[in-house]
Amino acid sequence: MIRSVFKQIVVIDTSAVLALHDPHDQFHRDAIRLFSAASGVLWDVLDSTSHECFTRARYAGTFQAACEQYSFMRRSGFRLLRYDEHDEVAAEDLLQRYSEHTLSFHDALCAGVMKRLGIFKIFTFDTDFSILGFEVMPGATH
Repeated sequence: MIRSVFKQIVVIDTSAVLALHDPHDQFHRDAIRLFSAASGVLWDVLDSTSHECFTRARYAGTFQAACEQYSFMRRSGFRLLRYDEHDEVAAEDLLQRYSEHTLSFHDALCAGVMKRLGIFKIFTFDTDFSILGFEVMPGATH
């Protein structure tokens, strides 16, 4: 039973949230299609992802748009995952191990939390997660 529940858990990444909310994003249609069709998925979001999305949406648009994206992640039925100091150490280790790639600290932190919790699926348009060994939904996009 536990194993089957973990197969249903998917973490949502910044790139997916931005694509869902921006009709001009190159991945908007793919994001809407996957998110709408994902029945039975238990969605998780990292606390720092909601912060990063707010910031990126604010820089790219309006305060209202940033608030809407933050609210989407915090109030739409997503389970909130919080990172701790051990996850930060794991992120630093991943950044060292994959130093030939330009991984963001946020992506490494997200990967650290996911590995700690045994979650291996992520809804993202960022190829860095496949480099780190995660199952990327919707798959290769660029």
